[in-house]
Amino acid sequence: MESGFWSPLPLGERVRVRGLTRVAMFASLCLATAADAVDLEARWRQACQNRSAEELPTEVEAPNLGEPGRAEQLFEQTLNVSATSTLQDLETLRQAWRTLGMDLVPAEAGGELFLILEEAAGSRHGRGFYVFRPASRKPLALQAPHAVGDDRDTAEITFALLRHSGAVVAAWSTAPRRDNNLTGEPDTLFQRLTEVFARRQPEARILQLHGFSRSKRKSAAGKKADVILSNGTRQPPPHLDAFADCLSHRLGLRTAVYPTQVRELGATKNAQAIALAAAGHAGFIHFEMARSLRRRLTTDATDRAALLTCIDTTFNPENR
Repeated sequence: MESGFWSPLPLGERVRVRGLTRVAMFASLCLATAADAVDLEARWRQACQNRSAEELPTEVEAPNLGEPGRAEQLFEQTLNVSATSTLQDLETLRQAWRTLGMDLVPAEAGGELFLILEEAAGSRHGRGFYVFRPASRKPLALQAPHAVGDDRDTAEITFALLRHSGAVVAAWSTAPRRDNNLTGEPDTLFQRLTEVFARRQPEARILQLHGFSRSKRKSAAGKKADVILSNGTRQPPPHLDAFADCLSHRLGLRTAVYPTQVRELGATKNAQAIALAAAGHAGFIHFEMARSLRRRLTTDATDRAALLTCIDTTFNPENR
């Protein structure tokens, strides 16, 4: 019987129960259920298209964060899903997310099981789309906060990196920046997840992808850069310079680190950067890409692998 947490959804890429089968990620006593394959990127696009008319964050975000600490608690529980979680645990968690207008959905993609957290039908106001990989404990989060209409290709790159990086979690915007700027507002689900993940993983890397136009840059350094790197402060850590060197060596990129090599796109007003810096977390990477680099990372798996290698090697605590 198809019911509860594993019920089919009225979507084009449907997640459907096939009974108690081989997937044992979510329960130790064969309670796991195999879900039909789902195209995560198509699912995100549908979440963007089905967004409700009420988009302003001042009217949408605050009421849907729940009581103080509630969203953080639910993100903690979602990140704790593991092989010992039961179907009842997951159903309870799903119902809790529903009180915030969010739906937690299991999906299989590329032979792996994921948890999708998306806005529930009728409550889609651009609060983001989140994918968790319960089987992984790799200290890496991926973010595309301006994926809709603003920073072209960053959504596609983030989905491609998610498939091969082992990242624990990834997050995308589902509304244009003008309607809900996820890097400019501190009271968002996007922000809550960032802070919870950072507390759980003090040595984690949080790669936030953006895009820029060389023609709009004010400095010579900005106009010629392929990528501008920062951690949102005016004192970049040594491993950010090492990351830039690795990108130059492995991908042949013209890199510029803020503020020592370039004085723009430093993310100094970025809500995630500000919170992580205040918490003493050193793993935030504000990754601004020129159009040419975005094209490369969209189409070239070797370049994406090189990027991930640079993250793994230069942000390894043993190498700091």
